Amino acid sequence: MALVLATEKKFQTENHRKIYSKIIFYLYKSNQLLSKFGILFVLTVVPIMRFKIHLILLGLSLSCIDNKQYSDEDDDDEDERKEGERQGDCSDERDNDDDGDIDCDDNGCEDKPACEESDTDTDTDSDTDTDTDADTDTDINIPIGSFDLDIGNGIQIEFVTLPSGNDPLSRYDLSSDFSMMKTEVTQAMFYIMMGFDAFEGHETEEGDTTTYNFGLGNDFPVYYVSWHMGAAFANAVTFYHNLINGTELNECYSCEDDGPDVRCLTTMTPYQCNGYRLPTEAEWEYANRAGTTEEFWTGYGPNLGGDISAAFESNCTSPVIIQDNDENPVLGDNAWYCGNSNYSAQPVGQRTPNSYGLHDMQGNVWEWTADYFGFIFPSNTTDPFGDEPLEPVNERSVRGGGWATYPHALRLSYRGGFWGPLREPDLGFRLAIGN
Repeated sequence: MALVLATEKKFQTENHRKIYSKIIFYLYKSNQLLSKFGILFVLTVVPIMRFKIHLILLGLSLSCIDNKQYSDEDDDDEDERKEGERQGDCSDERDNDDDGDIDCDDNGCEDKPACEESDTDTDTDSDTDTDTDADTDTDINIPIGSFDLDIGNGIQIEFVTLPSGNDPLSRYDLSSDFSMMKTEVTQAMFYIMMGFDAFEGHETEEGDTTTYNFGLGNDFPVYYVSWHMGAAFANAVTFYHNLINGTELNECYSCEDDGPDVRCLTTMTPYQCNGYRLPTEAEWEYANRAGTTEEFWTGYGPNLGGDISAAFESNCTSPVIIQDNDENPVLGDNAWYCGNSNYSAQPVGQRTPNSYGLHDMQGNVWEWTADYFGFIFPSNTTDPFGDEPLEPVNERSVRGGGWATYPHALRLSYRGGFWGPLREPDLGFRLAIGN
């Protein structure tokens, strides 16, 4: 469906812009549904406050936006998922909704197997204790759930739910479960939700029309995003979630202006906000570690990971070995960095995920966190959050390293700090949400 838009007058106030954006958002999503039934309609001359909007909505499907192809999947893809990837999948003989029964009573199941009688009455206390003890050491290393948010055009934002618990290095506790995006936010996700490309304003910088191109495509991570643009995206996702689900999740940020010039403030601590947001630094490291006490997760060895030798810390020319006393894999299996990225961002989800199912937590693009950088990490022992800038270090924390980064900066404990409005070609983000 093509959307042609013209305005007779400039927006008079910021409120007008916000109202306009929400009207377009509603029309856009409504027409996605109507177009499936072949409905064609034309809406012209809609007066709103002190300006008029001319809208012409044509066609039968929203396969592109401003000639940008941001559709990777057909409408039937939901039926082609791998077994066990969603609640209600009855074919994989798993307990997908964690209620103790195998699929038979999962919500949304069709042709579900019959529920067998529970044998909990015949289990002994000793059996229960034994099972609990056996699981104790591994629960922290696996996700406890997952969900997807469909934002249209075949694009889904995928989350995994992580259990609350103690940091593997016993520095802090996270008191509540939370969910983290499986990948970094992609260019397609950002454009669909925000209506502009993140590199806007950089394409003609210094007269060079190619300065912004460090990997372009639906599945490439979004970059040239400031901390504020990340916060505004989180609010947009929250608004959309509320719209399609009838919920009242909090918007975690208060934002002014729009586009690349947006400026946002945190309205409540991340742990108190139930909407989508940037992860705290503590959540980010906890998710990246996936149980390891080492600097790089591998899933092997006595500590589920290892470190690199001093000889590899600034090596961009030869394979970098992670020494985990078992498999000793190469860093390039898990991360895009200066040694294998060809000095460009790469499509998300191509490297080996950790045991939580999270991709690109190290490398590809640096990731903004919710915290200010000036605090000594962690700032406290329960639900740490660096919530106030410490002058003169008025910077936000970033983690993970990027495609141009030396190996040493990809270490789990490595912290960086960037000025909030900064936009760089290797700087992106992912979202989290509390449970």
